[in-house]
Amino acid sequence: GEVFKTLKRLEIDNDTLVMFTSDNGPAAGTAGPLRGKKGSTFEGGMREPCIVRWPSRIGAGTQTDEITSIMDLLPTLARLAGSSAPSDRIIDGHDIWPILSDQLGARSGYEALYYYSRDNLNAVRSGPHAPPQSIYSQTKPTFTATMQNVPPNSNVESNTSLPVSA
Repeated sequence: GEVFKTLKRLEIDNDTLVMFTSDNGPAAGTAGPLRGKKGSTFEGGMREPCIVRWPSRIGAGTQTDEITSIMDLLPTLARLAGSSAPSDRIIDGHDIWPILSDQLGARSGYEALYYYSRDNLNAVRSGPHAPPQSIYSQTKPTFTATMQNVPPNSNVESNTSLPVSA
């Protein structure tokens, strides 16, 4: 409340971008209906809210089902500042301004998201609204890792069947 009161008092609230998000799920308690918490690669540890307010540029009530990542903040904020992300290195994020501003047909730049725990690939999320497929569990179903769906240096060999959770 104090941030918004100050923005209003300074008469800059309509032209100020305010974002609220998190890097992981809750350290204690629950993630609501989602399984997992901070430090896990279940949805409750990986999927986070992102609330964005910029009254002069983003319509009230705007929502999306597109998957985005905190990695997207650098290229998006750089664009909004009239700049661009550094070009002397690989930037994993995508400019998500079209999604945030509810542009017709705006899509995420991700074909898949890879869920890592430290240096270990634990799950891959691919497809519309598909839950991640764990490759870390000891259960019977398998996920077949191929070069198309496993990134380099993932500690997973090509064409290897790995156990997944059901």
